[in-house]
Amino acid sequence: MPSYEHFASQDFVADDAFINWVTNPSETTDAFWQQWLLQHPHKRKDVEAAARIVRELSVQTNVFDEEALQANWERIRYKTIAAQETGKVVAFPRRWLAIAASVTILILAGIGVWQNSKSVQYATGYGEVKTVTLADGSEVTLNGNSRISFVNGFFNRKVSLTGEALFKVKKVRTLSQQVAFKVQADRVLVNVLGTTFNVSNRRENVEVMLVEGKVRLDLEGQGSGEVMLDPGQKATISNTAHALVKSSADPEKHIAWLHNELIYNGEDLRTVFQNLEDGFGIKTRVTRPEILKKRFTGSVSTDSIQNFYNQLETIYHLQVEPEAGGYLVK
Repeated sequence: MPSYEHFASQDFVADDAFINWVTNPSETTDAFWQQWLLQHPHKRKDVEAAARIVRELSVQTNVFDEEALQANWERIRYKTIAAQETGKVVAFPRRWLAIAASVTILILAGIGVWQNSKSVQYATGYGEVKTVTLADGSEVTLNGNSRISFVNGFFNRKVSLTGEALFKVKKVRTLSQQVAFKVQADRVLVNVLGTTFNVSNRRENVEVMLVEGKVRLDLEGQGSGEVMLDPGQKATISNTAHALVKSSADPEKHIAWLHNELIYNGEDLRTVFQNLEDGFGIKTRVTRPEILKKRFTGSVSTDSIQNFYNQLETIYHLQVEPEAGGYLVK
């Protein structure tokens, strides 16, 4: 094993033992590198920078393979030499290929033109469900009329959400520590390491429901706003409230929308109508305010919402008439 005392970031990126530790750590390699960092604290920044590069590159298939490195270097070479220059492409040793690639990445990242360091946004229309796979392998499934945005770059794992989405977060580790994944939903910041949870940010109300794993919620502007959630728990807050309220939750009910279904257990019709408007753009007008207070228990198939309005006529002895953009209930 080489002496790493005089290594810079690009040297670590080119080192097989370092690459193996970052991409496939073991107790033995963790112990070695942690001990080495304790003995060489001044090299921590170089090691962390190199680890970020290795992890970013490792997301791409075979990025450290000989053939792929050679091909990448050839592309770099042809883009940087003068147009009039021609000649034989020289096969560089693997070590220098990796160094060249890492230096190029560092330069591009430093001047802000690294291709992945840009704002990205995904959105859905009314009634549309879309699954997005992020660069780190995490999956986000957007409900209808929802939007996420984030800056796609080195280990940037913070997503802003408007609407509703289910997150399946992949664990990412560097230097023996988990890299947190964060979701910003209005004033609520969700901090996770690797878990599955649902976030709804609609009508100035935020709700976070945990399916598995563990999350910490921080409330902006509130020193005592931290809340920890265990599976089967949720936390909610309205725009006018000053604290998150934690309670038990039924995960199956909260993520039923993934299966084109909405499940209710005694919610008032106002809530049901608001859900249909938020997710599907269907507006419901009522002729009498007391209709909105009626309780509904059952399911709504989002593949056939008309059937739900037909049920209202039978269950509550109401009249339902289709109109532009939705329904009139009287």
